[in-house]
Amino acid sequence: MNDLLMKRLLRSSPSESGFSMFEVLISIMVTSAFVLGTLQAMAINSYLQVKAEREAQANFWIQEDLELVKSEAGNTTDGDLPDNICKRPRWYQRFGVVLRQKKLYEKLASEGKNLSTADPITTPPNAPPSQTFQVVETRKLVNKDYRLVRITSVETKLKDADMLKITYRVGVPDDSDTQDRIKDNADGNTSIIAENYAEVIPSQAYNCSG
Repeated sequence: MNDLLMKRLLRSSPSESGFSMFEVLISIMVTSAFVLGTLQAMAINSYLQVKAEREAQANFWIQEDLELVKSEAGNTTDGDLPDNICKRPRWYQRFGVVLRQKKLYEKLASEGKNLSTADPITTPPNAPPSQTFQVVETRKLVNKDYRLVRITSVETKLKDADMLKITYRVGVPDDSDTQDRIKDNADGNTSIIAENYAEVIPSQAYNCSG
């Protein structure tokens, strides 16, 4: 009886006594693929969270500056305005230009902020709608430097010259020859993470009858 049992044990295949090397390797490969996939998903999720946080902070930054601009527009006084401004016949003498020059450009200059280009209040009446690129501030958004640029323009049509048009951009700083001082490349891709457009009219413009 003992001899018969011993013979059966000796005839048992190796696969019945444990895992083969092939099975162990397969298990390791499956586990590694799962771990790598999990790590990749975590990395992508982390990147998207940082991106979303930066965009949210950038949009809040834009709204913060826009509220300051609206406040400046609301605080326009007679001392900021040319005499009889409501009867001024030239677009560059109207409220939109006054708001840009007196309340934005000069305000930034007095604070020592970096400005790129700004046309004077005496711009000829036949000039095209003028644009001014103003570097408002550079700050860190989630441990990376970004720049807020305010691009303002005023229409040359008298009926539209009381309105200041503002385009905001937030992107990676670039102090080379780019107009907006934000990093752009030849492929048309930009570092801009937030943009916004607004139109602001100084409160005193509503006092004009026509």
